[in-house]
Amino acid sequence: MLARPAGVQLARELSEGMPGTLELPELRYRWGGGWSVPAARLVSAQGQTLLQADLDWSPDAGGGGVLAVTGLVGQLRRNSTGSFDLAQALGLAGPEGAERLRAWLREARGEQGSPGSEQVVRVQLGAGGLDLLDARGRVGGWASGELELGLASGRLAARGELRSPDGLGELLRLDLTVPLREGGPQWSGLDGRAEVRALEGDALDALAGLEGRLAAWLEGTFELEVEATSAPGQSEARLLVGLQEGEGSLIRAQGTLSQERVFLSLAPGIARLDAGAGILSGSSGESLAQALQPEVLLDPSEDLEGRLTEGLLVWPLAGGSPILGFELSPERFPTLSLNGAPFAPTVDSLLFELDAEGRRAAYRGRLPGGLAGRFVMDLSSRSGVGPSARVELSELVLEEVEQALGLEGTLRPLLGEPLLARLDRVAPGEPLRVALIGPRGTLDLELRDGVLRQPAGGARFLLAAGKDEGSAWLRRLLPWFLLASPELEVPVLLSDLRVPVAAGGASSWRASVDLRGQRLALDGALAGVLADDDQRWLEDGLPEPLLVRVQDQTLTFERAEFLLGGEPVLLTGDLQLDGSNARVEASLPTPVLDPFLLGLGNLPLERARRDSRVSVEFSGPVGGERVRADLNALQRVRTFLESLLPLGG
Repeated sequence: MLARPAGVQLARELSEGMPGTLELPELRYRWGGGWSVPAARLVSAQGQTLLQADLDWSPDAGGGGVLAVTGLVGQLRRNSTGSFDLAQALGLAGPEGAERLRAWLREARGEQGSPGSEQVVRVQLGAGGLDLLDARGRVGGWASGELELGLASGRLAARGELRSPDGLGELLRLDLTVPLREGGPQWSGLDGRAEVRALEGDALDALAGLEGRLAAWLEGTFELEVEATSAPGQSEARLLVGLQEGEGSLIRAQGTLSQERVFLSLAPGIARLDAGAGILSGSSGESLAQALQPEVLLDPSEDLEGRLTEGLLVWPLAGGSPILGFELSPERFPTLSLNGAPFAPTVDSLLFELDAEGRRAAYRGRLPGGLAGRFVMDLSSRSGVGPSARVELSELVLEEVEQALGLEGTLRPLLGEPLLARLDRVAPGEPLRVALIGPRGTLDLELRDGVLRQPAGGARFLLAAGKDEGSAWLRRLLPWFLLASPELEVPVLLSDLRVPVAAGGASSWRASVDLRGQRLALDGALAGVLADDDQRWLEDGLPEPLLVRVQDQTLTFERAEFLLGGEPVLLTGDLQLDGSNARVEASLPTPVLDPFLLGLGNLPLERARRDSRVSVEFSGPVGGERVRADLNALQRVRTFLESLLPLGG
């Protein structure tokens, strides 16, 4: 009659200080010592039954005894903070819980037993099994098996096997001994083995609190073996770890286990990792490859394989999340496509990092084709932030870059050499930012919908006119002008740059070149129509910056004005940047022109009105232009000049 009230009172006392409740519906005492409780339950603060089992305590003469937990069923859930709800229900979560656990262990090792007495807990799973859940739902469960926990002489021994039809390993086998000191485990004395077969990456993520990040590269199931040994006087236990995944991946590691952390160094040279394309595309969680899409696509059906060169795993035990990092030498890499075209770089190494906040994959290698050069592709994803990407291209063949962008002869004089290209995307859906970086300046672009565009405002440079590539670029824009002082640095504004990345499009851009105050000389066909060589000098340069527009290698003058004989002259028309053809027109003051060139004989053109003009067109290849003057204007000039001459000439 007193058994049930006694059970209720005992459950109330045991539940003190616990967020959850221990329910003992009936406490049955036995003659000669011992007791049993059928259908004992541990209930969370939210009223959810976490565990249910039958309990039976049998004391021995030495002060120890055996607690048998049979028919254990229920579930364990790991929340977003990394704590199990079981630990919360028992009041063991957080630093205060750790101290409470030490106190319980000190009490369990109390003075009531003899020095050699042993307290044993034997756990047998019931037909319902024990499930493990995380924030995404059920990870797996153990369906059957037994564990024995023995506490004696300051040591805790764990032996037994648990079996699972899914997720948590078809077989978990433990044979470990852990010394206890001041109520807590002393890892430096750890000794024994643990092994698990057919464990899934999702399950390890749940146990480690990594929320699916590890499963992104540990696909399928794998076998894990851990062997621990301790030497006298050492503060750490040595660990040997082996991980076998499917048919291919084999990872060996060795390291240490201390009170603060697990440290493992992955053995180089003997491991082969077959992680699939999951490192980029991810088998669960968001994809790192999203940071490159849609410009760069990776074939998700292909695997990434290689040999491990180095790596480490650091797992803090006193708070903090695990950190995994390794470097891989790839032997097979999934197919990449760039804007729909195959793109096959040579990947020399892969650096992979993983922690509770996210993951990172950094690739190093060489570019294909004429671009040559090297690349570093860095992809990462952090909690609460979408995947981001940074790609750096170095040691590029500049001529190939100019040709690929339709900017032949433009990047070298403005940016200089060597050229570094940096591509960034801060989040999926954002445009890919492209920076072309040289010793003389940076050209910032954005790639959206297959087109590279400049942000508003353009980019400013100082062109070294004294260098061969600088003077050559100026000559392409103004083939009939020469700088008197070639050591100048000429301000240039490059704007409205548009480069279709897909084949078939034409590049276009504008350039403003500031030659104000710079002494210039007219040259070539433009100088050839002047009567006096001294008239070719433009002492104050151009009154306004030269403005040109380039479309598909054809330059059009939008503003090209200079003073000739004190009168303004405007160049109009267009020319090919390679000089193969030009069609340019200028209305020139009549007094400065050569009369014989215009077919006016020895008429004194200097006597013509200063406001009189003749339109002259230069056409054909630069350097071999044909000169054609406006005949009507010439006839008017002839008539006017002849009226000023004495009769008879």
